[in-house]
Amino acid sequence: MVTETFNKKILPTLDFDKEIKRWSEVVNVMNKPKPGTFSTSKQAVWKKNKATLWHFPAVEKKYEIPIFVVFSIQNRPYILDMAPGSSVIESLVNSGYDVYLLDWGKQGYEDKDINIEDYIDDYIKKGVQRALRHSGAQEISLLGYCFGGVLAAMYTAIAEEPIKNLVVAAIPIDWSINIFPDKWMEG
Repeated sequence: MVTETFNKKILPTLDFDKEIKRWSEVVNVMNKPKPGTFSTSKQAVWKKNKATLWHFPAVEKKYEIPIFVVFSIQNRPYILDMAPGSSVIESLVNSGYDVYLLDWGKQGYEDKDINIEDYIDDYIKKGVQRALRHSGAQEISLLGYCFGGVLAAMYTAIAEEPIKNLVVAAIPIDWSINIFPDKWMEG
């Protein structure tokens, strides 16, 4: 049902049926349950303040060396495990890896005095030690994502623990590479 308005310059012609359908969809989306997070089976194996070390056991363990994921401090790590069939964590555990993920928790003002050294020594190092003890493995592989990759690289450089592999993704380490074409940077 299209309704003419008294002044088309001020108010456009409205198709009420179309508008009702459109707003009904908005209401439906708003009332749907929130997407699940951490859909893969897990258990907490260590906690410190807001941080939690999650263990995602392999479906059928094929590899002795577990993967320790260091995620970014500010972002939420559940994006690696949002939904079945499109989950990084699920893919790893289905491939035969035990996965440990360091979830920093939601940072707030009270965390303002935690520095890089604290994150590395008090959280990553202790988390890796706990994962090694929990898994019984002799070595561990680190997977660092975003700023977590920077922290994982720093930790790997000084680690006394047996780090087998370091894999980093989406990290801001090499600032010499310019993302803009050189011509754009000429001034």
